Amino acid sequence: MTRICIDIGHGSNTYPPSKGIGDFAEWSFNNAVGRLAKELAEVNGFTVYLSQPLNEKEVPLETRINRINKTVCEVGFSIHANYATNPSASGHEFWYWHTNEQGRKLASIADANAIALLPNKRRGLKESKPSTPYDFGILRRTKMPFVLGEFGFYSNPEDLKLLKSEQFQMLCAKVVVKTICDYFGKPFRTLPQSNVTPPKQIPAWKVEPLQRLYKDGLVNDYNDWLLKLDEAAPNWLVFTMIDRLNQELKKK
Repeated sequence: MTRICIDIGHGSNTYPPSKGIGDFAEWSFNNAVGRLAKELAEVNGFTVYLSQPLNEKEVPLETRINRINKTVCEVGFSIHANYATNPSASGHEFWYWHTNEQGRKLASIADANAIALLPNKRRGLKESKPSTPYDFGILRRTKMPFVLGEFGFYSNPEDLKLLKSEQFQMLCAKVVVKTICDYFGKPFRTLPQSNVTPPKQIPAWKVEPLQRLYKDGLVNDYNDWLLKLDEAAPNWLVFTMIDRLNQELKKK
């Protein structure tokens, strides 16, 4: 399985004194998106290395970089929220090391997915360079294509609302994992959610074919199809037929 790194920006002990505003700690957003992205990446068949463990104090950057390089991950994605002294600054942006062409490719894919999925504005691709305030060690010193995503400004009132939103956090996790899927040319599969229920009671015999097809990797977007199973067009019948065919092929 392809091993990837998800780097959760900062730890539970970074705010106070910094990396936060009011009742919001940047780490809380980074940690939530990292948790969702890990689950989603595993659904998509990746082995995930978390350089900053969930719900823990900050692991020093030097330690994280050394561990990432030793785990031989194929790509990495660092998750962050942004801050500016100007409260009008808003939007998402993606950083890569300026000489790393594969890092630029990964950042470009992230940018495209963020445009499609996120409601806040695009700030585009950003180059991390030496001897600048944007010389990010996580990009300069890691040995694989790596992107650092800033998903919104917690110094901006509208972005701050988004960063606190579970729905926005899930969208950001989708950006992370869909970007990695796209980079490797893999189809992207959504995360089944236990709180997603059909609009009315649907018999188990209609749902079970969809569940088996999803488990076998033949159906993406499980939640969307679950909600459509009993629409006027009998999607359950389509899945039943595909499932029967799939079961027969497995026997051969």
